[in-house]
Amino acid sequence: MNIMDESWKTLRMLIKKTVNQNDETAVHIEAFYTAQQKIYATIRNSQINAKNSIADAGVGFRIMVEDRMGFASTNHMTEESLRKTCKRALSMARASSQDSHCVFPVPGSLPSVKGLYDPAVPAISMEEVVDVTQRSIHAAESHDQRVKAKGGRVNYTWGWRGILNTEGVDVQEKTTSTALTLHGVGELPDGTVTGICSDYQFSRQASGNPEELGETVGKKVVDMINPQKLPGFCGTVVFGPEAGSYQLTDALIDALSGENVQSDRSAWTNSTGDQVASPLITLTDEGTHSHGYSSRTFDDEGAPSQKTVLIHQGILHTYLHTASTSQALALSNTANASRYTGGFDITHSIIGEGYRTVPRVYPSNLVFTPGTSSREDLLSEISRGILVESMDGFVQPGSGVISARLSQAYYVEKGDIICPVKGGMISGTAFQWIQSLSGIGKDMKMFGNVIIPSLRVEHVNFVGA
Repeated sequence: MNIMDESWKTLRMLIKKTVNQNDETAVHIEAFYTAQQKIYATIRNSQINAKNSIADAGVGFRIMVEDRMGFASTNHMTEESLRKTCKRALSMARASSQDSHCVFPVPGSLPSVKGLYDPAVPAISMEEVVDVTQRSIHAAESHDQRVKAKGGRVNYTWGWRGILNTEGVDVQEKTTSTALTLHGVGELPDGTVTGICSDYQFSRQASGNPEELGETVGKKVVDMINPQKLPGFCGTVVFGPEAGSYQLTDALIDALSGENVQSDRSAWTNSTGDQVASPLITLTDEGTHSHGYSSRTFDDEGAPSQKTVLIHQGILHTYLHTASTSQALALSNTANASRYTGGFDITHSIIGEGYRTVPRVYPSNLVFTPGTSSREDLLSEISRGILVESMDGFVQPGSGVISARLSQAYYVEKGDIICPVKGGMISGTAFQWIQSLSGIGKDMKMFGNVIIPSLRVEHVNFVGA
């Protein structure tokens, strides 16, 4: 399907017709539909490995009847296919178990959100994508002859997103996004290779900076040459934005999920009003964040986006909710229904995301309020510790236990960076770490669903290589 405005209008009209054909008063219907185009190039071993343009359009129908929910989706955009998909969702609903908390949102006033669409993104040509990719490779490898661009991707996406339901919600928005990723290694004369060092640029605009991306990766690689093994100890750790954006943040998302609270799988069930983190931590979910990578005027059920204070000075205020979880817990809907959740999900790995799946609780832009300290300030007060720029591993759901291999880290003593660290791990519990937070940086960086600064944490176990 050619994703142009006229094509979108045709798709929208077909979906409206399908939903309005419902003549059963007890049946409630929701249609989530998208039409997107993506153009990208990938990097492998200093070369552009692939380049492609992909168009995709589809719709997912959720149908609710007698407190039973069914779902079906299709990417065949014909009136007959839409009608059959709707019937399939109705059959699934009638065969499902009852859930009295199943609801769809009602219409609300949508906020104005800046920076969701840049017309320069759909105007990008494949030649320009290749040029941006080559420039990132060149910038990394010209920084030092030992640096090699191991992998990466340059991605531009644009299109439409819409939601229609029988409660009266009928919303749509046009969006763009860009993502530049580069992974580098150092290949040394003795045949050894450094660990992988990466950098990322996430934006809603076409104005990426491939030279800055490559230069940052090149510097990281050179800084990791000749790492040293260290014995284990318990000390202070500064998590750079990349390191904090994954496992630590995943633990917080897991605890803040209304779905997990509802099923008593959250570490913070019944904890509103409690001091769950250091008073230094204030955490908000901001679907309306200007130019935020995951900003939107409405969530993936059609509820108007908002800014929600989750934790204020360490005290838990509320959880993340969809219409159904807010109904189940008798709390306000925070508009956090998402069909593009992060982390590893076996369902998404098999069937995909977007219109192919039902919404789940997930943050829009999870924003850590920054501090006033520079990176040097955070390090200056460390007697003995580690600066972690990136690490690998998963957080254990529920418990928040983290055991992560360090991929880019440095040993710090008396405020000075002494040497890069070879191997080793850090272990502990995310919830204990945010309780023992002793400093927050001002160096904010945006990732997919997180905007985060450096975080300094006391009493972290380092396991030597």
